[in-house]
Amino acid sequence: MKRVYALCLFLCLAAAVQAQPGESRLPQTLLHPVADAYIPVSVYPLPDWGRALAAEQQGISVPFRAGLPVSTDIRFPASGAWTVLPGGRQVWQARVQIAGAPAIGFYYDQFALPEGAALFVKNKNGRQLLGAYTSRNNTPEGLFAHEALQGDEVTLELDLEAGVPESAVRLHINQVLVYFRAYEYLNRYEIADASRPTDADNLHLEGGASLCHINAVCPLGMHYPFARKATVQTVYPNGNLCSATLVNNTGNSTTACKPYLLTATHCEETNSTANTAFAQMLIRFNFEKQQCTSGPPAEVNTLTGAYFRARSNYIEVTPPSINGDFLLLELKDKIPAAWDAYLSGWNRDETLPATLTYPKRYIGFHHPAGDAKKIVTSTGISPEGDAGGSMGPGTHWQMYPIDSGGIEGGSSGSGLFDGEGRLVGIASVAGGPSAACTATGQPGRSASFYTYVQYSKLNLDWDYSQDGADAFRKLKPWLDPQGTGTLTLDAVKSDCSMAGSSIVVQDGGLPGDAIAVGPNPLTQAQLEIYVRLAEPASLQVDLFDVRGIPCRSYVTGRIQQGRFSLDMSGLANGMYLVRFNNGKGTCTKKIMLSR
Repeated sequence: MKRVYALCLFLCLAAAVQAQPGESRLPQTLLHPVADAYIPVSVYPLPDWGRALAAEQQGISVPFRAGLPVSTDIRFPASGAWTVLPGGRQVWQARVQIAGAPAIGFYYDQFALPEGAALFVKNKNGRQLLGAYTSRNNTPEGLFAHEALQGDEVTLELDLEAGVPESAVRLHINQVLVYFRAYEYLNRYEIADASRPTDADNLHLEGGASLCHINAVCPLGMHYPFARKATVQTVYPNGNLCSATLVNNTGNSTTACKPYLLTATHCEETNSTANTAFAQMLIRFNFEKQQCTSGPPAEVNTLTGAYFRARSNYIEVTPPSINGDFLLLELKDKIPAAWDAYLSGWNRDETLPATLTYPKRYIGFHHPAGDAKKIVTSTGISPEGDAGGSMGPGTHWQMYPIDSGGIEGGSSGSGLFDGEGRLVGIASVAGGPSAACTATGQPGRSASFYTYVQYSKLNLDWDYSQDGADAFRKLKPWLDPQGTGTLTLDAVKSDCSMAGSSIVVQDGGLPGDAIAVGPNPLTQAQLEIYVRLAEPASLQVDLFDVRGIPCRSYVTGRIQQGRFSLDMSGLANGMYLVRFNNGKGTCTKKIMLSR
């Protein structure tokens, strides 16, 4: 069969990120404001994005990316300044500025924090706050990375408890990533009041993917929740972004659980087999809308770093010449149970039904153009797909025609799932711009929407022999470590307990340092509330006077971090108590009204 690729692209991209495990507390400068503290500023130039775009337009073989790295030398303690607080606590602050940058991500080549140290990072207006990063985030390699922050100016704050020596801290940032694409979902931290939990996403801040895409939580995907919850996004230090699938293996148990991640080898174009190549990779969970259409902005959970396990060899050429397209990693950290993630089951049978009967379908979940999770489906696939490799047709499952949804840059590495929701392939290349989809990106932004996709076959990648017999060149030694010969395996929860068992809920409570109020004393009508919770929750907010008599009550929508205001107008001067309840615990703050 002769195939003509109208447009063939590597589906990798780059994007921005959001919240990863840290201790749920606020920085000392919010709990104990310091007036007119001097903070040194490290200034770096904006990289030449126009040159990168020109290379793309000229057809030069470079990955589709959303940003460019900038070399930096941000060093503790030389790049910042100290403030000593009452009680002996010390606060170190440093500022980084790249004029004109839409968003900035940080990469640490030295990261080691002692007990009693906590690192926070915030954007210029303070609406976006990351951290606290502590000794729990230390790694054997001493490498670390965290999510991008909105805007062109970022402040780092390191809080040290009394008695913690400065010499015990190792902190150095050797690179930042300036985002020029796929940062739109961060705009909520720039627009006034956009971080309020009750606001719908009327401005479509999540990203620049085609408007023809379908959100992952829409009814099309209702029968495949485990596949959806196994789909994640990966962000590389150079700005490349792909989709990926968490996968189960035959050796997993609740006492020995390995969270493997399967994506495409072309997502990491250096072809590295070293752990350090993946030590600063960000893995993003749950970046999806809560509703099929509109609804509040998507939230994100992020882990940092993975260990290399296996990959097919990758040579970057245009047009692509790929046989097997797989990269298997193992996450460094345990996935928090509250994130409700799953390790996908798989089916390595070399024969799949050409068509499925509704309601079953072949389905894929993916993150096009760095956007919130989307869905693509078809009732049929062809076994004769390929990606231009020497082995010819038959290396890939071809989804064509696509019945619903589409594919775009950033979808690479995402999974193809059979009618039972088991993984059978890995997104590799795509093509065929849709004539039916005239709408592209959000107003003022271009986007793509492709109507067929080739998935690298799991059964080909299983005992892959094109790149030699080593275990790191095939999937079988890792996904079937006991050599059982299993053809199909079911999904499990991220802790390897049986899928469908009771949901594990994170321990409750509401720490007092998760919420701050101010200014205090209050000399204006609006009281600002700063929130940094361990997980999203609705807050009941009750205001009492000093005698305990209720004055006002408020209920927020679901919120995890952000800032909102309470109206204190019409109240007499004096002491008030503000009580917060997240349904699992309460905390109370005192405020002095003095107008």
